[in-house]
Amino acid sequence: MTQAPDILAAALRYAAQGRAVLPCHGIVDGRCTCGNPDCGSPGKHPRTAHGVKDATAEGPQIQAWWSEWPEANVGIATGSLSGIVVVDVDGPQGEAALRTLNLHLPTTLEATTGRGRHLYFRATDGARSKVFGPNLSVRGDGYYVVAPPSVHVSGKQYSFTNGLTSITPAPVALLALLKTEAVQSITTTQEFTGGRIPKGKRKRTLLRNAMGMAKEGFSQADAEATQLHVNQELCDPPLWDRDVKRVVAKAFEYVASQPKSQNRAILSVLTEPVDSPTLVRNTEKFIRRYLILPPQAVLSLTLWALATHCFDLFDAFPYLTVTSPTPRCGKTRLLEVMELVVKDAMRATNASEAALFRGIEKFHPTLLLDEAEPLSSKGERAEYLRAVVNAGNRRGAYVLRCEGQPPSPEKFNVFCPKVIVQIGSPPTTVLDRSIVIPMQRRKPGEQIARFLMRTSGPEGVALQEAASNWCNMHRSDIQRCYEEQPP
Repeated sequence: MTQAPDILAAALRYAAQGRAVLPCHGIVDGRCTCGNPDCGSPGKHPRTAHGVKDATAEGPQIQAWWSEWPEANVGIATGSLSGIVVVDVDGPQGEAALRTLNLHLPTTLEATTGRGRHLYFRATDGARSKVFGPNLSVRGDGYYVVAPPSVHVSGKQYSFTNGLTSITPAPVALLALLKTEAVQSITTTQEFTGGRIPKGKRKRTLLRNAMGMAKEGFSQADAEATQLHVNQELCDPPLWDRDVKRVVAKAFEYVASQPKSQNRAILSVLTEPVDSPTLVRNTEKFIRRYLILPPQAVLSLTLWALATHCFDLFDAFPYLTVTSPTPRCGKTRLLEVMELVVKDAMRATNASEAALFRGIEKFHPTLLLDEAEPLSSKGERAEYLRAVVNAGNRRGAYVLRCEGQPPSPEKFNVFCPKVIVQIGSPPTTVLDRSIVIPMQRRKPGEQIARFLMRTSGPEGVALQEAASNWCNMHRSDIQRCYEEQPP
């Protein structure tokens, strides 16, 4: 038996609309016409030698194909060949995955398939294909879809369902996701469970997305809107909006300022797994590039920064105290560099005692305390500041304050990693809790690179995310080693 002759008519109609078509194997007596009883894609794979590369809108060629294979199904090439992209939703799992993306796709031409549906969108310039999961994909350049009135192996006929004949333009959010590296890495790797982006991969993923969009010619505003959407829908838990905007800004500044070869180097840091020695070496190199430091200080800074990403495993955590005899010794530059590689940095300059303990309680940050000379001064404010700092190097450390009306006592957790920067020597109680990094003014002939946030930021964020990922991978080993240390 052969299929209904209206498939040829449909193929010619699609070609008249500017769609490139190709013949696919059909279904005869419930079997694929390829003759393979174990065919893995019955009624769907191309009849021609070069598949979608043979797709055309030329009527004589189309008629010749169906004259030779009258039982053939019809495929429509997607992407720039036909000016369309098609969202392929396969069954309930595909619908669930589509809801997870929360794209709010507009109504458009829709076709039923064997188990799901195809949503057709206009994309004049084409778009990349993307697999969002086993049951959800978008077909763009280099792919095709089987179109109505083809016959599925189940016997069901593909058909348009919603009465529409026009194709809606693809929404900006969908095209933006297709032009980034985001979704495929989120949904096709086992490390991201349930299509979510976990801690340790959020900034790295968003930075990679934003760099991809910058290189593809998207505006920073479009990239920001897209990454804010990805953050809210897929990051677990979502980052603060300000952090997402900062990541996007760094990505665009970096792409604009660097040659393509250097952009590729940063992307490799973002995408390739890192081993322990490589992570330490890369972080040391990054720190040494911008700072003149005493011997062994670079390794101390590197290991301390890595440890901030798993400080919750420790009962005590040393402060990093940076001192100098005079101004202009590089202390603030050290803070700027460390801000990029430590976990959840929060810089504070001349902060009040109340702001410090509330900020620590709310954000659980790595506190970067600049111009901390008040710690060494006299007076009531200095005493309060010292109390917060002196208590905050051990787990279970709190300050007690009266809050609300009527006032009632409340505990504020002040345990967190802290970098303390000041001219002169801090109090003995601070030194006893610290790894001390003394700094001096740069000598003649000592050379360092210029530090610019737009060029240094993406590399620092990549190292920060690599460190977070490494700590997550080795948490059990770190905890075991810590617990086995002698008293």
